[in-house]
Amino acid sequence: MITTPIRPPSKPPAPFCPNRLYPIRVAGQWQMDMGPLAPALDGYFERTNRFVHETSYSASIDGDTFLTNEEDYPAALGAIADRGGAYVGVGELMSFTYPAWQGAHHAYAVDRNRDIPLGFVPMYGALLAMAQNRLEFLSLVSGRPIPQDLRSSPPEGTDYEELIAIAGLYEHDAEFFDIVTAGLTTAIASRLPEGARRSTDHAVRTWMKRFRNDLAFPKPKLMSEGDWLSYFWNSGARLKLLGLADGQGRGGTLASEEAFQRERELFLEGRITGVAASLGRGGFELVRAAMGEDEASVVYLSNVEHMHHQNLINGSEPGLEEKLLNFYAGLNDLPGAAESLLISADGRRPTVVSDLMESADAVYPIGMRAGEGALAFRALYPLRSAVLKQLDRPLDERIRALFNYPDIDPLLQRLLTHAASIFHGQRPLRYDEAMGGLIRECPPFATKMPPQLRTMFMSNLILLGVVEEM
Repeated sequence: MITTPIRPPSKPPAPFCPNRLYPIRVAGQWQMDMGPLAPALDGYFERTNRFVHETSYSASIDGDTFLTNEEDYPAALGAIADRGGAYVGVGELMSFTYPAWQGAHHAYAVDRNRDIPLGFVPMYGALLAMAQNRLEFLSLVSGRPIPQDLRSSPPEGTDYEELIAIAGLYEHDAEFFDIVTAGLTTAIASRLPEGARRSTDHAVRTWMKRFRNDLAFPKPKLMSEGDWLSYFWNSGARLKLLGLADGQGRGGTLASEEAFQRERELFLEGRITGVAASLGRGGFELVRAAMGEDEASVVYLSNVEHMHHQNLINGSEPGLEEKLLNFYAGLNDLPGAAESLLISADGRRPTVVSDLMESADAVYPIGMRAGEGALAFRALYPLRSAVLKQLDRPLDERIRALFNYPDIDPLLQRLLTHAASIFHGQRPLRYDEAMGGLIRECPPFATKMPPQLRTMFMSNLILLGVVEEM
């Protein structure tokens, strides 16, 4: 249920003492005091528990998306660095890395899998808070206790590979790891709605095991070279994603001490709120309620659009056209949408940053396969857009303005060129006249493009005002 918006605190919730959170050995047993973390966790769940949509659910966390599967994510950091404003995004790692470098006033971590806002975000935030630096963070997630003198002041300028090497010098301690995991699960479960405790507890334990296993299997040749399974079993393969950075040193949690401290402060200062909802009807309404008077400056969608469009082409989800319209209408209505940037990627493509309104008002590129090879042409999905109606601009420019990929596929390039030459008059062409002209001038329009996408392309020409409706 949507409730009164909550304004994020402008100061840290309470004084914080990080030295008390790292486990200590007393009389031969590991002990840990989670008390100092209570204010940060209380604040997070006080905000987040109010924004759990009834359609959210607990989903499997198996697969290749643990943390992220987008190795190109640092490419967006330069465009959003210190931009300020609010951040709205999906997924796990990006709920910290992007808003941290953005210098976000507040971050809204949105996901239809409620285990992410209710489990991963507070777990990851707590781990950041429990560690004073990157080496302590590695120690906690891998279950490898490191002597205090070393972990308190790791060598300045230590890169990710060196950190891994240092952590690898120390043996995994099952009791140490278990007390960290137990402390996290107890602290999180006690603050959850009763109906979410069991599934979220399981998810947090699974995430911690995946962290631990990432440094517990030093078997880089377990599978044959190039086999995708070998990637998941290489020592540090997933944690390595936290060490990726752009050319200016901006990157994930382990890329630098600055990156680590930015993410840590985001959680400790109460500048992150979870929203358990899908980005569609009802979900965006809940996001807007959580945001209150905040205005989005950066929105991150991962592969949400790609999935929707692929399902549309495959015909695998009934009623998806209406869902897409609700999706883009929700984006369009986000506070601050007119000035916000959009980050999108699907793990196999470059990360792209564009003006949000180019997608929210218009369309999104679609990648398809034709025959044996990949035919990555793009078609325009018809939605309301002011830029579509700018009739004084050449047709190909008006269409190009809607793309947020830096390159144009050769087939679409030909279509745009021929369309511009065909639709040069003042009067709109009849539908069959326009279709015949495109087939005649650009045969791949008929031979390479599936019927659904031909229809989409023609629908956009109708919106552009150069083709009459049938």
